[in-house]
Amino acid sequence: SWIERGRTVQATCRPQQQFGPCSAFRSRRLVIRAAAPRTVTADELELILKGKPGPVILDAFAKWCGPCQFLIPQLDMLAERMGDRIQILKLDTDEEPDYASAIGVRGLPTLFFIQDGKLKHRMEGALNAEDRAELSEHLFFDGSVPSFAKSELPQV
Repeated sequence: SWIERGRTVQATCRPQQQFGPCSAFRSRRLVIRAAAPRTVTADELELILKGKPGPVILDAFAKWCGPCQFLIPQLDMLAERMGDRIQILKLDTDEEPDYASAIGVRGLPTLFFIQDGKLKHRMEGALNAEDRAELSEHLFFDGSVPSFAKSELPQV
């Protein structure tokens, strides 16, 4: 695969390929970075947010939760689409129950949309990657109201 999450990938060509040498690529490297979702502890999350890292989506999940499992490939697709524009973090609520309670997780999955250390929006339930991308563009990058929303989304 050309894209490997969290790693630098080098693409090189063989000089004697079937269709001739690929001299245009011989000395070039293809570098693709996809911001893969990563699981963090409560302490790690606090450190990240104190640094005001820009747009962050926090997914509060549990391994036993069906809709949370549905979100795994959806978050991967969102990470590929958004690249390094958004950091996607995951918090296992079974591993961090006190923290999950403190931030108000009542249902799973709960998504927190955070920008510069401040909560912009939160939602419970699963959305597909396309809807989540529309929502992210709206909340973080002044995009239009998502097509699935009936009106302007309330700010937290």
